Amino acid sequence: MSTYQSVNCVRRNLRDVDLDVAKCEEDGSLVIIDSIKGYFGSEVDFLCLVKILSKRAQNQSRSGCFIIADMGSFYLIRMVNELVKYEAFMPLKFDTLMKL
Repeated sequence: MSTYQSVNCVRRNLRDVDLDVAKCEEDGSLVIIDSIKGYFGSEVDFLCLVKILSKRAQNQSRSGCFIIADMGSFYLIRMVNELVKYEAFMPLKFDTLMKL
């Protein structure tokens, strides 16, 4: 989830280090999302997205999933108080959350 680089820029940067981005996105092993859309522009909240990705990893016999989520979007649209509330809402341990 990127805030300050576009999704296409992230793709380009990953291609520059020889990652087959198209293949990874097609097989679901890579998901690139604009963080503003991910946090504020979707019916699916972030925790639901994490659960979906974790379940997908389990179904594909993978050991888990790795998420890089940029919280800068909260600052960018001046919602710092909401960021604090959002962080307080997050579980202390994600490993127990992901066991569906």
